[in-house]
Amino acid sequence: MAARSTFLRANRRRTSLRAAAARCLCVLAVSLGVGPALLANAAVVPAELVARAGDIPLGATVPLATTLPPFTLPDGTAAFTGTLADGDVYVFIDDQVVWLSSNEMMSMLTGTEASMGATTTGGFIYGPSVDGVEAVWTHNGLLAMGGTQAPVYPAGVVTTFHSRPTMVPTGTAYWVAGLDLTGGGTTQERVLYRSPTASPADVQVVLATGDMVGGLVIDSPTGIDLSYQISDDETHHVAVLLMDTGSAINDGHVFLDGALLHQENTPNGTGDNWDNFDLVAVNNAGSYVFSGDTTGVVATDEFIARNGVIVIREGDVLDGVTLTTTAVVRFLSVAESGRVAHAWSHANGAIESLFYACDPTDLGGSSLAILSTGIDELDLDGDGVGDALVTDLNASGNTHGDVLTNDGSIYLEVDIDDMSGAGPLAAMVRIPVSCCGNGILDDGEECDDGNGDDTDACPTTCTVAECGDAFVLAGIEECDDGNMSNLDACLVGCVAAMCGDGFLWAGVEFCDDGNGDDTDGCPSNCMAASCGDGFVWAGVEECDDGNTEPTDACLPGCIAATCGDGFVWAGTEECDDANEDDTDECPGNCLMATCGDGFVWTGMEECDDGNTDDGDGCTRTCTMEAPTSDSSGGSTGSNDTGSESTGTPGTSTSTSSGGLDESGGSTGLLPPMSDGTTSTGSTAGPSETEPGPFPGLDDDGGCACRSGRRAPGSGVLGLLVASLGLGASRRRRRR
Repeated sequence: MAARSTFLRANRRRTSLRAAAARCLCVLAVSLGVGPALLANAAVVPAELVARAGDIPLGATVPLATTLPPFTLPDGTAAFTGTLADGDVYVFIDDQVVWLSSNEMMSMLTGTEASMGATTTGGFIYGPSVDGVEAVWTHNGLLAMGGTQAPVYPAGVVTTFHSRPTMVPTGTAYWVAGLDLTGGGTTQERVLYRSPTASPADVQVVLATGDMVGGLVIDSPTGIDLSYQISDDETHHVAVLLMDTGSAINDGHVFLDGALLHQENTPNGTGDNWDNFDLVAVNNAGSYVFSGDTTGVVATDEFIARNGVIVIREGDVLDGVTLTTTAVVRFLSVAESGRVAHAWSHANGAIESLFYACDPTDLGGSSLAILSTGIDELDLDGDGVGDALVTDLNASGNTHGDVLTNDGSIYLEVDIDDMSGAGPLAAMVRIPVSCCGNGILDDGEECDDGNGDDTDACPTTCTVAECGDAFVLAGIEECDDGNMSNLDACLVGCVAAMCGDGFLWAGVEFCDDGNGDDTDGCPSNCMAASCGDGFVWAGVEECDDGNTEPTDACLPGCIAATCGDGFVWAGTEECDDANEDDTDECPGNCLMATCGDGFVWTGMEECDDGNTDDGDGCTRTCTMEAPTSDSSGGSTGSNDTGSESTGTPGTSTSTSSGGLDESGGSTGLLPPMSDGTTSTGSTAGPSETEPGPFPGLDDDGGCACRSGRRAPGSGVLGLLVASLGLGASRRRRRR
């Protein structure tokens, strides 16, 4: 079994639920003689839905009801006709309806023949009934109509029908008409007409009954067969003609460019004779194909011939598909490259199969099975899964209704069933085809290594591998996404995107400045610099430890921790109340307030002199203590109660200068006197019987002694000295 093309093979998968219907038809086909190879190759075929019954196309306001066979155009698009749900006839070109029969207000246009022609500039021709009579209509309006004077012919000759309209890319129209030479309604002759402007003013006769060709006369009344084709450049004309040979056994001929090339009941070079001729096609190069029957056995009599040589016969196996009797050619189409698209019904009509022949010199051996009805499904959305089962190829047998484009597409009028319950629907689909992978360097191919490997120098597109072709060339490219964007995962140059390459990878990177500097606005992780990313942004952040922990050396906000910032720095600070108050529980050194720290804790300590010594005015528990002194230096005079006595000052030996003796008097060295001398001695204590204006002071401000006598050196000055001495003992040192 010949291998199917790489293009198709890469897209073929076993179908799922919808395959059930296909399998039922396959069982029927097997019972009719279809080989198991066809079933084994059930495929999902990539296709594009151009139009479908039930859909409303561009240019229309109601849904399509029918589609008719396609007519391909030089730009790779197609045209066709059909009817809308309201009965209106439409002309569809490329991707939209360009004309509706309801646009014509002067005549009633109904129905349409399957054949039509069009141009890429909007020209068209088709065959409706005009006021109930067969006619041909173009973008210019009515071209010809049955029952009216036949163009070019003498007065009184009328046309009886108009059929098989077509058009070449220049807009020149062709069609076949019947003639009644007596003005009646009976077809006595036929004529092939041509109109360069697709209008009645310049209609010409190409061939007609009675013309002499190759020494024979075109027979009447049907000598001009309906099977013909004009090449796009109008340099070639192929047709089936019935010549007046005197016998119906050998009157059929294949006509090409003014010559009769093949005649019925003559040898065909394969051991039997030509029997009859059916379909014909020709390209600008003059390469022609035709189909028909031979006089051989029924099981092998149907054939396709190229340039007069039979290349495919009924009973042959094409890419695993056996053309089981009865097999009939449904259509033929030849591209400018010489490649041929052909379709057959086989297994007594149970199955129809489409083929694409890549090698013009070996149509049989290079024919690839594209799809078979009832077996293969179409993938209409590109996901690789079948969306609709093809139930019928609605081929009409019109050879000039080309289905094959020069850029490798086949347009098909089909019935498809998407298993939605709506049943089979008429549709127009485009199927891309390719000969790439057959190992032969065909026209339009740069290479063909015959394998399905997309990672070597010749991928399955049969173009030389290069960066940007969407295939990763092994050992050469890191990636290949088929585009020229530096914003995705694969850069121009087929290098994988990475942080630091200087290109912003959309959706993945927030920045990429192409350097490894972690201290700028875009660190080496290609995330925009921010507090908490672990990188210290120079000039913006003091620190960045990558966390939001407020108890370490770097605070939230990327500020360096300090005493007084309100956050307790673990292991370094005991407290941090964010103020500079040294009198609360957390002084300015961020150590918990304690006795002996040199700071008086308000409400908790009376004093704090920064040490743990007792006897210095502030005890080790931070409470005030009374000053200490000895008992010498007191008055030596008489101490009679209630009487004044003058004593002699003694010499103080107190350990606390300026302190008080046991009687409450001051002792020790007194401040200098006003005359520059100093006085030593003691002062009497306060009088218990004669208090002064202040407790413990006499009227002159001195110390009131118990004896009631005022001692020398007493008074306000003594009290001041005593007060200064006490203050000095309570002052503490700040750290």
